[in-house]
Order: sequence, then C-alpha cells, then structure tokens
Amino acid sequence: MKSHSIQAEIVDPVKPAQPAGLFRALRPGSFFLADAERIGSRNVLVSDGRRVLNWDEKGKTGSYMDSASIFDFGNVTPMLFFVASYMEPGLLRQMEAPSYCGLANRNGRTFRVVKCAATQERGIWTLFFGPEGVLEGVESAAFHSGGNQAYAEQAWLSKIRFDKPLDAGAFNCSPPSGFQMTTPDSPVWSLPAVHSLAPSFAMPTVDGKTVSLESLLKGKRALLLNITFAECGACVLEMPTLKRLHVGLKDKGFALLAVNILDTRQEAQRVIAKYHLPYPVGLDSKVGGGTADVGTRYHADAGGLNILIGPDKKIVWLEAGLNEKHLRCVLDRMGIPALPR
Repeated sequence: MKSHSIQAEIVDPVKPAQPAGLFRALRPGSFFLADAERIGSRNVLVSDGRRVLNWDEKGKTGSYMDSASIFDFGNVTPMLFFVASYMEPGLLRQMEAPSYCGLANRNGRTFRVVKCAATQERGIWTLFFGPEGVLEGVESAAFHSGGNQAYAEQAWLSKIRFDKPLDAGAFNCSPPSGFQMTTPDSPVWSLPAVHSLAPSFAMPTVDGKTVSLESLLKGKRALLLNITFAECGACVLEMPTLKRLHVGLKDKGFALLAVNILDTRQEAQRVIAKYHLPYPVGLDSKVGGGTADVGTRYHADAGGLNILIGPDKKIVWLEAGLNEKHLRCVLDRMGIPALPR
C-alpha cells in the first residue's frame, strides 16, 4: 500500500444517502473516525500519533485508549477494521483462514474478494479490495452461534482521496469543553447493577402507542427489555427465542419489549415484517421519535443485551446474549411458570 494518507466516507449501501461515518488517516499513527449521528450523538475516535482518544458527544464523556486495542476491536467491528487495516496492514494477515475468491462487481466497480472464516468473536467476513490494494468494503455475518449465521452489517469506503494534504487540526485529540474524561472502569460506562432500581423510561412504539416502565410492569411479574436495532445480526439470532417466550408466557405475568436504539420507525417496521415479530417494539432513538432514555440511562449501546426487571422495578437479571434455559429458570423463581411441568 503506497499511499501515506486517506480520506473517505463510510457508507452502508442499504442506506447510501446517510453516511455511516467519516474516516481520515495519516501514516504512521494519526487517524480520525466519527460515526454518524444516528442516536442523537456521534462517537469520535481520534489519534494524533501519540495517544488515542474516544469520546461520546451525547454523554459528554471520553477516555484514552491503548492503540493496540484499536486493532483488537478491529477484528469484530467493520468500521474499526478500516482504520486498523490501513494503519497496520499486518492485521489483514491475522484474519482466520482467508480464502481468495476472485473478482466481483459491487457498486459499479470491480474488487478482489477475500472470505475469512468465523471465529469465536465474529462470523464470516467478506473483504473487498480496490485497485489500490486498499480495503474498500466489508460484509460481516453475525457472531456465529450453533452453526447459525445471520446478516450483521456491511460498510464501504466512498469518496476516497489518497495523499491529499491533511493538516494537524484533522487529528486534534482535545475534545470540546465540558467533557469528562473517564477510565474504563468508571460507573458512567457501566450497565445498571443487578438488584438496583431500573431507571424509568418512556417511548413510542412502532404501532403508535406510548409505553413506560410503569405501564409495562402493571399487572406483570417481570419485564424483559431486549436491546436491538435493524442491522444487529446477534439480535436476529435471538428472535426465535423471544417469540417463544412472548407467545408462551404473555398471559402468565411476563412482558417483553424490544427496544430499538438506532432506527427510524420505517426501518423498525421492516424488521417486524421480515421476521414476523409478535411482540411490541419501542423506539428509543431520536430518529425514531424517542428520547434515548434507555440508551442513556441504562448505558445500552449494543444490540443483544437483555435486561429483566421485576414488579418492584429492580433489575433481576441481565445478559449480553440470551440463554433461554437460564432465563426460564429465573422467570420460574419469580413465579412465572416458564419451565416444563
């Protein structure tokens, strides 16, 4: 790779009019990555070649990171993979069982295609390399589970410019005033603790109703919040389990709300129709008409997170992922007949 700098937009071909992020880099160690403002905020990751700063414009918080962690995260996050593969091309050689698949046409251009096998951390990835030898597209499957694969996300570089002048201000590591610098173990990044009081929330649902923590718990023994969004492959893998729980337990004191933290009403409606979801879906994102109550107050910024709340509004159980047997045991202890009799 001969270029010393790159500037580009990151786009999702499904929504090409809405850039997913901005990316610029200057070798050997300076880069800037900002994701799109989809939940009322942007997350910015920037390095001036000496330190890496990650900040959240919504939460007014930030933290310094070890540059090595960027390459670790790059193995599971396509947007960070763009940064990591350009700044450290050796990362490409560490991909699991890469296999060259020849040429393919995408977006009106021809790319060299490489498929990489699934690992414990991620599903199968397909990488698209342009004529400059630069990675320009990533299509990723969901985290694999029991041999199952589901679409997770795809991201492509657009409006690429190589070796254009970049001034020092493009890699300024100083966040705007009012930001609080935190450490990774700071409570501001932590999910609410089990046995703690669940923060209140209110949001519109896809079908036009308004729900709140209190209304959902009324007359119920338990409420499960399933954090989700349209392009979350791990969320798709959970849907059959959520359907079984909803259909089998909705008349036995169990309530379920899928909380969409990213999408518009139309995007959420497409997911409901595609997967025939029988349970309610709330819109927490600002683009969906919500106020990001759950995203902010629960620090819920990833799909596949499940939070179980009891009738006293205390958090009983939470899990990144969904172990149906474990959850059914917890529900049974809460007085909901969720196990075979």
